[in-house]
Amino acid sequence: MNSATNSKWKRFTAAVIIAVLAVCLPVLSMPAWATASNTLSISVQKQTAPTSETGDLVVEMQYSGESIGALQGALNYDKNQVRYVGIEGASSDSGVYTCTANPNVSGDSGILNFVWVDSGSYTPSATPILKFYFAFVGDEVSTTFQIGQSSIQACKASSLEGGSLVISDVTVESPAPSASYTMPKITITAQPQDATAASGDVSFTVSAAAEGGSLTYAWQSSSDNGTTWADYAGTGYNTDTMTLTASSELDGNLVRCKLTCGSVVVYSNTAAFHYPPPVSIAITSQPADVTGGGGTVNFTVGATATGGTLTYAWQYSVNGGTTWVDYKSTGYNTSTMTLGAYAGFDGLQARCKLTSGTVTKYSDVATFHYAAPASITITSQPADASGSSGTVSFTVGATAAGGTLTYAWQYSVNGGSTWVDYKGAGYNTSTMTLGAYAGFNNLQARCKLTSGTATKYSDVAVFHYAA
Repeated sequence: MNSATNSKWKRFTAAVIIAVLAVCLPVLSMPAWATASNTLSISVQKQTAPTSETGDLVVEMQYSGESIGALQGALNYDKNQVRYVGIEGASSDSGVYTCTANPNVSGDSGILNFVWVDSGSYTPSATPILKFYFAFVGDEVSTTFQIGQSSIQACKASSLEGGSLVISDVTVESPAPSASYTMPKITITAQPQDATAASGDVSFTVSAAAEGGSLTYAWQSSSDNGTTWADYAGTGYNTDTMTLTASSELDGNLVRCKLTCGSVVVYSNTAAFHYPPPVSIAITSQPADVTGGGGTVNFTVGATATGGTLTYAWQYSVNGGTTWVDYKSTGYNTSTMTLGAYAGFDGLQARCKLTSGTVTKYSDVATFHYAAPASITITSQPADASGSSGTVSFTVGATAAGGTLTYAWQYSVNGGSTWVDYKGAGYNTSTMTLGAYAGFNNLQARCKLTSGTATKYSDVAVFHYAA
């Protein structure tokens, strides 16, 4: 290098002491890796041009292959000699990884608390490498770097501007004091939950705890199903609970909380706000009047609801609808109410109160009419009949109360073991007519009498054929 060129360069010596807690690789010629527990005296030739954006000097630490998430520690430096510029993570597999460092300058010293964040693409067999970038504060630099970390294999320092970097002396030095640094940790103990409301305030809450620093909250919202997120600026935006006012325009919006502790950021699960659709009730069939005597009778309503859950509450009135009382017996909260068909309930009115959300609708009113239970009285029984030609008749006399009397004659040709409905003359009247044929000799006849739910059979009469 000639004198003209030399005038453009300024030589200075930077004594960089890098002490770490680890078993290290053998010393190589710089800028190869040097034993991490040695003192390195290096000579750097630096161009006098303005400092580059990335700095003047890079100090590299080579770690033993371990979990990326466990790489954390502290680096001490003299702030009057060098200025921290940045940090970078790399590895022997040519990967580039995310690293963070929090500078803390106090007095003449500077401390970098650093963390290597696993990007999920780290090769376990690769060797992690941390690079710390510094800019020289002055022209004559003599400084010391100390690393508090227990898994460093080796280290080296390099000029970023092409100057030479030569080890002029290597002596064994005791390891530097270990720095204490805890990687921040955030644990979410309760996630925000979906919420539904048609009015008023709605809140979303996250519960979390942090270690290694203070926990901060920043709620975010999304109106496009999570494609993009915007910082929330409403009530509680920087607390554990955010509050919004329910409106139809926000239906389907998502929220989440960004939790930060130092260099660690964790997002909560997303929660959705739902604005309920308008509630309506449609009655598809009304209860009808019923008549009965004895047993039970039913009142039934058909209905559907949109925007809510449909509930039933039957009511009754015994004073013509002036006052209504909640029914508490069978079917009181279903679509069908069951009532005992007693004389005391004659004229009782029933209706159903239908509710869905804040909407209420009443069915039409239906009335119960009492009718005495049907009964049948046989006043005269059919008698035996004889004949050899023409026809013979069997007659029954009967009355019915509480219903309409019907007749159904039957006959048997096997002594009453089985009975067959008669279809000849008078089969559904009080008198049955039969042809007086020899083939019908000893035919038996009886009448089945019905009124409502009541049924009664007459006595049996016999046809005798007389030649």
